[in-house]
Amino acid sequence: MIIDLDGIKIEVTRKKVKNLRLVVSYSDGKVRVSAPMRVSDKVIYDFVESKRSWLKKHLSGDKMHSVPTKNTEKSRDTLMMWGKSYNICILQGNKDRAFFEGDEIKAELRDTSDRDALEAALSALQRAELREAIGESFPLWEARLGLHATEVKIRDMKTRWGSCSVDTGRIRINLKLAELPRVCLEYVILHELAHLRYPDHGAEFKEILGRHMPDWQSVRESMKKS
Repeated sequence: MIIDLDGIKIEVTRKKVKNLRLVVSYSDGKVRVSAPMRVSDKVIYDFVESKRSWLKKHLSGDKMHSVPTKNTEKSRDTLMMWGKSYNICILQGNKDRAFFEGDEIKAELRDTSDRDALEAALSALQRAELREAIGESFPLWEARLGLHATEVKIRDMKTRWGSCSVDTGRIRINLKLAELPRVCLEYVILHELAHLRYPDHGAEFKEILGRHMPDWQSVRESMKKS
């Protein structure tokens, strides 16, 4: 179903959702509405009509493909997550958050022109994804190696994918690993846990890596190119 609102083409899709949701994709210029399965066409049209002024404001002139922001930098329109690039659809909401919906990432913002709010929402999504992945993988690697960290923290580090404090047993994981294929996170977990036994990168350290991840060198090389 397509609604034509003063020349604005709005694609309507019925899904298993609870509420009507209007989505503006600044990357491809499309406007979409997600509607509950049993909502009537009239209810959908009235909802779209109520957004007329907002749509005209945000779709006018140069606003598409170059989202106006409160900040000086151009807003991004894609996000890498686990080695895959996702298009970002920005929509207006009551709070700032980002979430997956199908093959896209929805960024729901109180002010759609606020780049800082967008970046914070996307960072929070990455952090949540990485925290979940660490929660799944870390205990498995600890059991496999017979080594245990006293603490695992996510940090936005500039020069390292991970770090290990041998004296305290604390391990830090770089937030940016959420952008790379999952195997890269597995390698970093293995790498940092192995440091609890061998602080340097000598032959014994590399033997542990090779025994538990035979292709660790190719994984490491792929990360250098990231």
